[in-house]
Amino acid sequence: MKNLFYFLLTTIFFLFISIRYTQYLIMSPIWIINVFISYYLIKFRKIIKSTFFGICMSFVVIFVSAYFFDQGKDLKTKFLLSTISTVNILIFVYSFYYIRLFFLKSKRFYKTILISLPNIIGAFVGGILFMLSFKIGERYYEFLDYFLEQFATGISIFCIL
Repeated sequence: MKNLFYFLLTTIFFLFISIRYTQYLIMSPIWIINVFISYYLIKFRKIIKSTFFGICMSFVVIFVSAYFFDQGKDLKTKFLLSTISTVNILIFVYSFYYIRLFFLKSKRFYKTILISLPNIIGAFVGGILFMLSFKIGERYYEFLDYFLEQFATGISIFCIL
């Protein structure tokens, strides 16, 4: 339980930093935290046995932090961005488990595929949801911006962790 408490505190801290960085931009303020939460949901899978609890915890941490720290966006935008990030996290975690169990029989490039493929899948679905939810300009650029942001951040954070 102590690990979950530290997980919540560090998540809120990283969210505070990322929200301050993206406060007045129409972009996901949670661009760093998606992979961070995914990593710790995978790491604490023996403590967090309920998938529903993991999803709720992810959404609540992201939404509450966005609600209190991000003053530049309205409530609907915060809710949509938190929902997109939670879906991104859920897809990342499940594709990680699925790829690990069923597709990776050989040991060659095991960790590289295991890190990058779920990241690509989650960023792709998150990019599509972001593109369909927000009509800022060209839809292709919105998708590309979100996808590249999530993918690059995911690879770099997973390499650090």
